[in-house]
Amino acid sequence: MDKSSYSDGFQRFENSSGIGLVAWVKIPLANSAKTASEQKAFEKQAVLEFIQSHLGEHFQLKSDDFGKPWPLDGNGNISISHSAHHIAIAFHPNSTQGIDIETHRPQLQKVAGRILHASELEKLETAIDKQFLLQLFWGAKEAMYKAYGKKQLIFSSQLIVDSLPNETGTFNGRILLPSQMWKVELQLIQPDTETFLVFVKDVQISEQA
Repeated sequence: MDKSSYSDGFQRFENSSGIGLVAWVKIPLANSAKTASEQKAFEKQAVLEFIQSHLGEHFQLKSDDFGKPWPLDGNGNISISHSAHHIAIAFHPNSTQGIDIETHRPQLQKVAGRILHASELEKLETAIDKQFLLQLFWGAKEAMYKAYGKKQLIFSSQLIVDSLPNETGTFNGRILLPSQMWKVELQLIQPDTETFLVFVKDVQISEQA
């Protein structure tokens, strides 16, 4: 792949466990003549090349039984979000990671009632930009879902966004499990006017009686 066609961004972030990184890129459009399998291979190679450009040329991935990606050598935590047009990664040596990259998707309006908590629906009703807020909620829930990594979570009742981004793009959410509560600090980044990403900046886990 021609890396000169990348238009990307990168930043480090700090949480209670140390320093991590988040990076994103808009990749060139694939040739429309590609088959589905060729497109999938193109995207997979683009993801690996992008990861290696930030984490080292020898970096390799493995997946656990739930499909969650991990560094092959077992050192650190990684999350990946990609589509035909974008790649985003979040990496931290010590804390679990989740990331989601979003572009305009009106079809989310059809499922809002099934994926949003009552408190989120209330915020959506009074929002000026309902489409953006709906996608923000979806991106945050996807990021938390990936951070948990074991699937089988109900988006409307176990993944809850508690606040909206402040002036620095930071906001909060919760993952509610039968015996635990994860307090999640989330971060919003907007690379351009049509794209934004949400990643899990920090997690604090408490046991529930």
